[in-house]
Amino acid sequence: MGFKIKKLGGFILTFIVNLLLFIAALSVLIFIHELGHFIFAKIFKVYCHEFSIGMGPAIFKKKFKWDKETTYCIRMFPIGGFVSMAGESVDEKKDKNIGVNRSINSIQAWKRAIIIIAGVVFNFIFAYILILSLSWSGFFPKDLHAEYEPYVFVQEDSIAHLAGLESGDKIISLDISGFREELCEETCYFQTANQLINTLNEALPISQGDNQTLDFQISRDGEFLTIEMQREFDVESQKGQLLGIGIDPNQIEPYYPSFFNGFVFAGEVYFDFLKQMIGAIGAIFSGSGLDGVGGPVQIFEVSSQVAALGVASYVWFVAIISINLAFFNLLPIPGLDGSRFFVSIFELISRKKVNPKVEGYINAVGILFLLSFMILITIRDVVNLF
Repeated sequence: MGFKIKKLGGFILTFIVNLLLFIAALSVLIFIHELGHFIFAKIFKVYCHEFSIGMGPAIFKKKFKWDKETTYCIRMFPIGGFVSMAGESVDEKKDKNIGVNRSINSIQAWKRAIIIIAGVVFNFIFAYILILSLSWSGFFPKDLHAEYEPYVFVQEDSIAHLAGLESGDKIISLDISGFREELCEETCYFQTANQLINTLNEALPISQGDNQTLDFQISRDGEFLTIEMQREFDVESQKGQLLGIGIDPNQIEPYYPSFFNGFVFAGEVYFDFLKQMIGAIGAIFSGSGLDGVGGPVQIFEVSSQVAALGVASYVWFVAIISINLAFFNLLPIPGLDGSRFFVSIFELISRKKVNPKVEGYINAVGILFLLSFMILITIRDVVNLF
């Protein structure tokens, strides 16, 4: 009984720590995003009613001597944030005593476009700064596309681990029986670990009823062994089961660039990830639907797993989320920065003013749609957990 209580206490403590890490990361990313809007709104003399981190009831609210216009606020739920600028609200009474020239709708279109896009740019820059710090710490290999021998790392308590595969084993070949037999003519042979990982990902069960038997021929301490394991489509998570196999990190030599070379190398890592992300987004729109879309619950689940890998891995995860947040906000969906940015560009090119009230109502509908979408995604993620 005492052991169970101790184990439960450890689980609760781990959950709380992971939750705090998740909230901290999310709060920092939102702060960086809103700070971009706020700084350029101040530069262009737009009146800012409030600079707020979080949503819901205010737990801290204050005006400072150095800025008597803006109320700085921290709200109860760290799941958002905003800068309330003159001209954004459909309620005209809020801006009644503020000069027309202080409204975001009255300034030049190019200035408004900069204010709107600044949040996204700040998220991109923040991600680069995190990747730069990781580059100097030796987190990345020098050759980002290096080919490694098929020695594997096996995650503890995974399907592969329970079947008898061990970290450091060299995979010689693989026979797949069942789903995707056509992937290899008879037996899959591997020269590199990259080929192995790609094959396992391509052969991943994608629908109910897809079951596989995988026979691995391996080399361990000079002996040749065969290890068999099964995996199937997981109905509860609606995903194919992962084996828990990765590239053996002992093969990867860390790279420590000089101070100035670090900037260039971080740029290479950054744009390499951007290319992969654009490809992933293209895959979602080309047929994989919402399977690759995760809400706050799924992001928390992933962040908890990454946090267990160490500080550097978690910093890398935060950088990835920062880039994702920036990309998401660039989408031309009403209520997001992308939509407002393209409206400003339209006004700049056409020299025709879009009715601020109409735009405000459209953005309100867009925000309602996004909140509904997020709730549905969150419900799906919670159901998948159980």
